[in-house]
Amino acid sequence: MREFPRPRILLSRCIEVEPCRYNGVKIDSPLIAALRPHVEMIPVCPEMEIGLGVPRDPLRLVASGGEIRLIQPATGRDLTEEMIRFTASFVDALDLLDGIVLKARSPSCGPRGVDIFPSVEAESAASRGRGIFSASLLKRFSDVALAEEGQLGDPAFSDHFLTRLFTLADFRELRLHESGRNLLQFHAENKYILTLYNQKEYHGLTDLVVNRNERSFDAVIREYRTRLYAMLSRRPSAKAHLSVFRRAAEHLIPHAERVEQEAIEETIERFGRGDLPLHEARRRFMNWIEEFDEDYLAHQTYFRPYPDALAAVFT
Repeated sequence: MREFPRPRILLSRCIEVEPCRYNGVKIDSPLIAALRPHVEMIPVCPEMEIGLGVPRDPLRLVASGGEIRLIQPATGRDLTEEMIRFTASFVDALDLLDGIVLKARSPSCGPRGVDIFPSVEAESAASRGRGIFSASLLKRFSDVALAEEGQLGDPAFSDHFLTRLFTLADFRELRLHESGRNLLQFHAENKYILTLYNQKEYHGLTDLVVNRNERSFDAVIREYRTRLYAMLSRRPSAKAHLSVFRRAAEHLIPHAERVEQEAIEETIERFGRGDLPLHEARRRFMNWIEEFDEDYLAHQTYFRPYPDALAAVFT
């Protein structure tokens, strides 16, 4: 049974933690609720941290004099400097993160698509961008697993986010041991995940790990990290998952009786047509892997990329 690392996640506090939105509401997120026992969570509400209460008059981003200002229209307060000071102190104090979940379209936390108004009084936004807090946060942690709360209702996106999150946390723990042998094991056990995301880059990473040029371990692990984080940033297609199942079937079918062979083929066909969810296809393959005692596939993280309790949220 796979032992999972505990990823470190920064989370907007209003998501499943505390009713601290400007209107006193907490945002429910079944996935975040299920995730909490499995991660180290760092919740933050930047607007409360600069002294605003709950409820509070809403804020907006305003373009003024070539700058983006954080304004509270009802009071006329300009809170830009307070937010910049808090953000700089908070972000500088952060050590390592594996993932970030932020409140969408928030003028402080929004990672994209935040309305930027041409004036305090304007009724329509003139452009869109990032919140004041998130802009600084994501400048430093640009390559970790990132989600807005609304995206976590999409099973395909959530699978990508969780796979990326736990794979990055696994790699972070590996780096603490400074061992080429551990890197080889990580690379081998994550083969199906890596080829899912980018088969060509997987082969490039294999050449890097083999290290024929005898580079220092530090140089190898730094390059591996950069390339790993980049390749996991793009959500894989259903077609890429289908390719993984087909390769896995090549290992299983020689062990299977005719009825089981047909069941494996039917599972692949139904997933390919979109009639079978990803988590159910994975569950079936895990059952066959255990039934046939297929040791190679049993060590592939693809079939249990994160704790089973999180997959249950999608059912």
